[in-house]
Amino acid sequence: MTEAQISNHHCTLLVPPLTSAPITVQDRSTNGTFINGIKIGNGNSKVIKSGDHLSFVSSKTRNTFFSYSFQDLRETEAPDEIYSYYDVHEELGRGTFSIVKYATKKSTGEAVAIKIINKKRFKDDKAFNQMMREVDILKDIQHPNIVCYKEFYSSKDHLYIVLELATGGELFNKIIDEGKLMEDEARNLFFQMLSAVNYLHENNITHRDLKPENILLEKNGNVKISDFGLARLTDQENVMKTLCGTPQYVAPEIVRMGIPGFPNKPEGYGPAVDMWSLGCSLYMLLTAKLPFQSTDCVLLYQMIEQGNYSFPDDLFHDISKEAKDLISCLLDSNPETRITAKDALNHPWILKAKSKKRPGPQVKEEETGKNVRRKFNPPSKKK
Repeated sequence: MTEAQISNHHCTLLVPPLTSAPITVQDRSTNGTFINGIKIGNGNSKVIKSGDHLSFVSSKTRNTFFSYSFQDLRETEAPDEIYSYYDVHEELGRGTFSIVKYATKKSTGEAVAIKIINKKRFKDDKAFNQMMREVDILKDIQHPNIVCYKEFYSSKDHLYIVLELATGGELFNKIIDEGKLMEDEARNLFFQMLSAVNYLHENNITHRDLKPENILLEKNGNVKISDFGLARLTDQENVMKTLCGTPQYVAPEIVRMGIPGFPNKPEGYGPAVDMWSLGCSLYMLLTAKLPFQSTDCVLLYQMIEQGNYSFPDDLFHDISKEAKDLISCLLDSNPETRITAKDALNHPWILKAKSKKRPGPQVKEEETGKNVRRKFNPPSKKK
């Protein structure tokens, strides 16, 4: 750590010999040591627990130089404390490393979802760090269309992430069960998804795995973006280089990075990958089909890299030109010209959803369309 704002002896972790005694952090810095965004203060000490966020220089000033998720390794003999506070019930879903279960808080009866991660499934630190990254990101974000983080527990064999419960299931299952959505319903859901992604991008967070399976629904029809296991914090000087995502939703620039000998191979990618994934998701909302489909992975990636998709009449005969235009703007093979979340929120198709949600005087759609349409012309090759 060579930054001027970091002191030579910034802080001290005081670990007592008794495993039951708390670990404390003593701040010895000039510019500040923070636990969960709260400054300890030079010469002061504060208890730190597993799941707490330790940072040097305040995260609120967006000048954090180093930030760590603290894990007390002495907990190897600790019981699974969470069961003292929650009654854990039936399974809601499962992934590679985790199981999500329905639970209720004993003290209040509040219904929650608990993501249970088996530490033994982690083969290396990379996978573990990816899971802890999800915890760190969820702690710092608050948006009505993003699943809300509540608590974190750790034991010898498991990690527990307590999350807001979305009672309406996955958007993917809704499409599978009911088929394609009517345009008004699709627009309302997609507007919420865009709003959440715009919030993430404004806070330098890229989700990297947006798809209907990771969009949860509430019973009132509102959406909640979930599963931040692949999400990354970025800034203008930091590009991501990891090949990740679900194949059918992965952006061309990620595909290009994985092609040996690809000319002008990109050095990395940015938040635009989320916009591509949203384009694939919108296509699926309106048709119950994906724009890029093949059982041959090589052919699938070729189609994605070339932006080889279409609007067949049997799927799009009753879908508006504005909806197809937005899909075209999202499925732009060039990440530099691909529409951003901020601009997509002002697209003519989305403005209809926004005007319905907003009380008071309505924007004249004809005038709005005239002003915005100059920026959103679908590529001529898409018929």
